[in-house]
Amino acid sequence: MIRLSIIIPFYNVEQYIGQCLDSVYQQDIPEEEYEVICVNDASLDNSREIVKEYQKKHKNLMLVEHEVNKKLGAARNTGRKIAQGKYIWHMDSDDKIEHNCLKTLLSICETKQLDVLEFGFIDWYPDKTVSCREWEPSRENGILTGQEYINAHFLQRFGLICPIWRRVYRREFLNVNNILSPPINMGEDEPFAIQVFATAQRVAFEPQDWYFHRINRASLVGEKKQSWTAQKWYEASMVCSYYLHQAYQRVKHIISNDIQKAIVEMIVYDISYFDTFESQFNDVAKEEFWNICRINVIHNLFVFRYLSRKKMFTYIHNMFVK
Repeated sequence: MIRLSIIIPFYNVEQYIGQCLDSVYQQDIPEEEYEVICVNDASLDNSREIVKEYQKKHKNLMLVEHEVNKKLGAARNTGRKIAQGKYIWHMDSDDKIEHNCLKTLLSICETKQLDVLEFGFIDWYPDKTVSCREWEPSRENGILTGQEYINAHFLQRFGLICPIWRRVYRREFLNVNNILSPPINMGEDEPFAIQVFATAQRVAFEPQDWYFHRINRASLVGEKKQSWTAQKWYEASMVCSYYLHQAYQRVKHIISNDIQKAIVEMIVYDISYFDTFESQFNDVAKEEFWNICRINVIHNLFVFRYLSRKKMFTYIHNMFVK
């Protein structure tokens, strides 16, 4: 029986994918009990060839190919569709997991019959490591519903809810509730997390740092924002908030008013990225940003309800008046 599916989308990570896979294979359960699904999102470098070399040594490694780049969320979903494990662990391809952690992790999930197990992680800088316990509030490890877990640990710092890779999820729970990642790169874990915690019935925390999250400028979010293109700013503001709003619409009838308010504040925060863009970039880049908005006007209409009247007027004016 396959107890765990580790899903690793990758795109142009030849420098890191080997370290990621090494950590996955330095574990304390037989390889027959877990599978590793690597999804090549049309990489242009040597990443694919590196994965194929690991595939020669490990029968439980599956390589899935995208003919065109479909973005991170879609690549995660590709892995989900073919996963067979009782539990799912989504990894980023430039990260790694702790050696010999799978036996304990799966034992906790199965013994407690969890929908979601959250655990600690390490921010992995080039010259140091920092445990999340140094800056996150402490957590109890009792079993709570997802909404109880939000109230206990996230309500005052809602952004901490996001990382998809710091949790293991029961696959049947995700499938029954039709929880998938939106097909975007920026902020794809926000809508996913909202739906997970709105519907989960058994959530627990384990105070072990089992995940190493690499902090590097080459990653999707690690580079300086001054180097972002107009398209990337659009994705980080309008597109991300659009999918977050869709998730909110799906679950708002089952969540408390306090959680609704926290999600709305997150939507407003995402939308506010376009204010940051306007204040930092030249007129040519701004015009490119607003042209993208005009082309996608229907998808952008929902933001009006989250903007003040002054901002709404400016938004409409910039969208339609050149």
